[in-house]
Amino acid sequence: MTGICNMIQAFCTGQYLQYADVPDCVNLLASKPVNAFPMFFSDTITCRANHLPMTTVDPALHCPHVGPTGGGACV
Repeated sequence: MTGICNMIQAFCTGQYLQYADVPDCVNLLASKPVNAFPMFFSDTITCRANHLPMTTVDPALHCPHVGPTGGGACV
């Protein structure tokens, strides 16, 4: 989880920041299941990991998906 959180912190910065710091991200993700169906639209670590690469293309759209609320996608 630390690796995913490091990437979230690196890709989602400034106005797109989702977590105060890496430990905040790790603590939140630790409360989530790893996987569920459907993988791209569930409140899981896997959903956030799947959306993570897209944050580099469109952070305004995809950073909320990797954040605490799931941004309407990982819910």
